[in-house]
Amino acid sequence: MNSSFAIWYEPKVGQGDPKPNIDLHINLWIDEHKKDDIIDFGFMINQPTSISKFYFFIPFDIEKNNIELLTELLVEKPKLANLVFNRDVELTKTRDQTHNVKIKGIDKEFYTIKYNLLKKINSTDLEHGSLLEFNFDNGLNSKPKYIRFRIKEIRENTIVVYKERAVSYLSGVSNTLVHFEININEYRKLPSDVNQHAKNLFVDINRIDMFVMTDIKMEYMFSSIEEVESRLLETKEWTEYNNRLENQKDANILAYQYTKQAKKKKEGEEVDYFKNFTIFNKFNNEKVKYPYIAFLVIFFTGFAGSLLSTIDTTAIFIISAIFGGMIIFFMYPHFPFCKNKVYKS
Repeated sequence: MNSSFAIWYEPKVGQGDPKPNIDLHINLWIDEHKKDDIIDFGFMINQPTSISKFYFFIPFDIEKNNIELLTELLVEKPKLANLVFNRDVELTKTRDQTHNVKIKGIDKEFYTIKYNLLKKINSTDLEHGSLLEFNFDNGLNSKPKYIRFRIKEIRENTIVVYKERAVSYLSGVSNTLVHFEININEYRKLPSDVNQHAKNLFVDINRIDMFVMTDIKMEYMFSSIEEVESRLLETKEWTEYNNRLENQKDANILAYQYTKQAKKKKEGEEVDYFKNFTIFNKFNNEKVKYPYIAFLVIFFTGFAGSLLSTIDTTAIFIISAIFGGMIIFFMYPHFPFCKNKVYKS
C-alpha cells in the first residue's frame, strides 16, 4: 500500500494543556485463503484534555459497515481486555461513554465514543480515502482514554498484496508471495488535502505495538524492522475477539510482534516522541498441487512402462533408479512432513 494512514487532532481554543500523545496498537490478521484481511487499531490517548476532535485518515474507501467498534466489547468482556493488553485489566466503574479501568495499577478509561465517517475535509471531497472523526467536545478529565476499532472486509490487495506464481512444471508447487506495507503519518505518502488539514498537528507517538497474525504455513521472509518477537497465538482464547477464528480453533497461527518506543531522555527532560512509522513485511506461501502431481506420476509411469517394455533388465534397473531419484529430488522438500522449518527472530 503506497500510501499512509494519518492521526492528528484539533486542539481546544485557548486551551493551555499539554500536547496529547498516544500509545498505538495495531493487529493485522492475514487470511491468505479469504484475501479480505482485517486490521484493528487501538489508541491510548495520553493527556487528552486539550483535544477538541481526533482524526484518523484511512487511505482507501470504506463504508460504515466496514467499521466495528471494539471498545464496548472490551468493557463487556474484561477477559478479552486482558488478552489485548497482556495483563490484568480491572474494570472499576462504568458511566455513559467512559469506563474506569486499572492497568498495571494506573487509572485509565475505556472510551466508547461514537465516530463520524467523512468523505470530505472542510466541505471539500477527499482526493481518496476516508476519514474517521471522534468528537471530544463534551469535556474530558486527564485520565488516558482508550479507543479501539476494526476495519474489516478489506478488498484484496488494499493492505496485503498477494502475487501468485505459476506452478512449477517439475515439482507441482506454486508460491504466493504475500507482502504488506503500513505507514503512519508519512507526509510524502499522504494526499495534499490531508496534510493541509492536519497543519502539523499530527499526534505525538509514545509507543507502537504491532501484531501480525498469519498461518504457521506461511514462510517469514523479510521485515523492514529487524527486531521481532513471535509466538503461537492462543487461538481458542482469541476466538471471541475475532470470530473468524471459530473455524481455526485447532490451527497454528503465528503472532509476530513489532515495537517502537519513544526515546527517553535524562530524568527531568521531555520524552523524545516520534510522529511517523513504517513497516514492510514479506512472506511466502507454498502450496503443493496434488492433482497436478498425480497427473505427472501417471504420465511418466505410462511413459516409463512403454519404454521399459522394449529394453533389457539392466537398462530397466538403471532407468528406474534415475526416475525414482528425480522424484525424490524434486518432491521431497515439499512434502508436509518436511515443512517443520524453524526461523529465528
